[in-house]
Amino acid sequence: SMLISFHVNDLAVLCASGISLLVILILNKYVNTVIGVAGIIYLLLVGILTQSRTFVLMVALLVVYLALISGKNRWIYMLCISTVAIVVVSLYNAGDLPVIDAILSRFEATDMETMNGRTDIIAAYNEVIFSNPIRLFTGYGVLDYRLYSTVGSAHNGSQEMLVSCGVIGSLCLVYWSYFFGKTAQRKAGCSLGKNLINYAPLLTVFLGIQGTQFVS
Repeated sequence: SMLISFHVNDLAVLCASGISLLVILILNKYVNTVIGVAGIIYLLLVGILTQSRTFVLMVALLVVYLALISGKNRWIYMLCISTVAIVVVSLYNAGDLPVIDAILSRFEATDMETMNGRTDIIAAYNEVIFSNPIRLFTGYGVLDYRLYSTVGSAHNGSQEMLVSCGVIGSLCLVYWSYFFGKTAQRKAGCSLGKNLINYAPLLTVFLGIQGTQFVS
């Protein structure tokens, strides 16, 4: 047997990204609707149990994006979202979802003056990035940032990428992501431009990790 453990925020990000991918598979008819919906419900439950504010904000971002691009199917989309919301609220009012209280309390306890400490962390990382002009371009090539800073994690993907890879490596990673995405599209015979829902994982991962980690 094997035990695999995740940090709660990592698990939350995986759940939110998984939801966006399942939505894409369902809308592009690559997976059975019942199986896809069951997967989304499962990931929602796991994500909620992590009590992660990041998960809540990433799912909220996905919901808003789907509402904006749903077009002719907007009424179906709104009906599904309303049904899920009614079920969740009903369970919460019945006392069956105490985890909701735990999540709400985490938002209430947020230190808004420093964005829950994010501004202090960002300042510490900027000092690491800009303190050495050579390292700014080449990176430090490490994962243990405490060797160079008082904080262990930047909670910000772009800063961590700059510390590890520098400007040169970061540009290479961005290009690789673009090239890999275009290659995958060509092999699948599809294009992002043909269906706006295909941008969902890009938004939830990049905007989710970058944006929600900062404002949460």
